[in-house]
Amino acid sequence: MDGNICRCTGHASIIRAGRKSAEFISSNMSNHSDHILALIYTGLIPSYFAEIPARLKELKLAQVEDSEVVSPSYFISGGTDLYVQKWDDILNKDVKLLSSDGISSNIKEENGKCFIGAKTSVSDFINSKLISKLFPSIGEQLKLFGSLPIRNRATIGGNIVNASPIADMTSILLALDSTLHLINNDQGREIKLKDFYKGYKELDLNEGELIFEVSFNLPADNSHLNFEKVSQRTYLDIASTNSSIYVEADNTTINKCNISAGGVAPIPLLLRNTSEFLAGKEINYSNISEATTIALTEIKPITDARGSAEYKSLLLSQLIYTHFIKLFSQSINKSEIA
Repeated sequence: MDGNICRCTGHASIIRAGRKSAEFISSNMSNHSDHILALIYTGLIPSYFAEIPARLKELKLAQVEDSEVVSPSYFISGGTDLYVQKWDDILNKDVKLLSSDGISSNIKEENGKCFIGAKTSVSDFINSKLISKLFPSIGEQLKLFGSLPIRNRATIGGNIVNASPIADMTSILLALDSTLHLINNDQGREIKLKDFYKGYKELDLNEGELIFEVSFNLPADNSHLNFEKVSQRTYLDIASTNSSIYVEADNTTINKCNISAGGVAPIPLLLRNTSEFLAGKEINYSNISEATTIALTEIKPITDARGSAEYKSLLLSQLIYTHFIKLFSQSINKSEIA
């Protein structure tokens, strides 16, 4: 049922239906080895579901040859946001589906770096053994990203190019000081993700260029990564404000720090001045408090449906505190935080 956010009938009726379905399944489910056939025999789904695999194999999709699309208006991978926002325009434009064009969908470790293919889905990122080894808690934190169906389809490259100021994956990759590897036919170039956004929905991306993969240095042994997000609903919602931090620290001294902020500027933002200030500082309330003051000088939030500018500023301050409380609870006295 993940992904069902319709509230026309109220949450209570959805919860009741879920409970009754679970009770019915537990008392009536057959032991058939085929899960679909078991559901059919139980009466939970119609019989034609058994025919769907064969129907899909027979389905013939009319595909436009790449050579016929000289200058596509859209390159589409997962399309989870693009199809919603611009479906009427897409219907009447030439598009190119990034399904078999050589764009990477692998996650690998190479020469001290982690490389993530642009077509990697968010679910693939969460389930990657390498990512789980590098950042053990990130999978649980990214359950706040959309719903399971969206995570299964949304791609890393799409999240970046969509250029939403509140993109969750972009927030994390900014904190990791990621590099984008761009391709255009046989040509390639690299650009730091923090330099990729020139303005609202404006990218340093030349005509015909695509993101091939994203890379970042493997985290140091003394490093920590944390992602925080505040939204009107805990799940199945976009952020009012989000923030990520990557920090390397020895005992109570910060050696390196990158903090990103979403929902507080026209672009996904790396808080450069705040991050530079914290490098070399002791982890204590005074320094974190001053860092939040600096952060507020770097942002330009606006009032919209997700909250007032003042509210978003307050959220960012609290999220920065939250990073350090979670990662260095022994060094931060929570009672000092208003």
